[in-house]
Amino acid sequence: MHSSRFKSSGLTVSTSALALMLVATPMAPDLHGGGLKSNAASAASASASSESHATAAGGVTNTTSRSVATADGTGASATADGSAHAHTQGTSGNSADSAATSHGGAVGNDTAADTSVADVATSASFGSHGVSAAKLDLVNTGALPASSGSASAAAHEGGTSTSVSLQRSSSGAGEGHDHAP
Repeated sequence: MHSSRFKSSGLTVSTSALALMLVATPMAPDLHGGGLKSNAASAASASASSESHATAAGGVTNTTSRSVATADGTGASATADGSAHAHTQGTSGNSADSAATSHGGAVGNDTAADTSVADVATSASFGSHGVSAAKLDLVNTGALPASSGSASAAAHEGGTSTSVSLQRSSSGAGEGHDHAP
């Protein structure tokens, strides 16, 4: 049997060995770029993290919650959930409350990684006629990410009350940003 040899840069490969490698590698036609592409399964991976914090002291409450989920590859999925609540009360009945909740979810696919990020922050205080504020940011990339969040803050001082509440959910790629006031 005659075997031809291909030689380039000091590498020698027989045509029969090359043919065996091509036959052993799962291939499919590449409809977008032409030629062949490997259709071997790649490993799926997922990660999720959540971090929440709450502080309350001296008539001020602050809460934050951040959830991040990433999934890459068919069969991968990840979810992360976080929440925080803070309460403070003064001696004359004044009070401040803050709450933040976040969720991030991602489902992997074979085209691109999915990532969802939910960032929520709130604050409330009494001592200067009551102040309440909230911030809610959702950022999704990929095909099937989902994120949601809620934020609420309320302050009561004497006969004055302030409050703010935000809630949002998002599916698919995109961003949503809410701030109050």
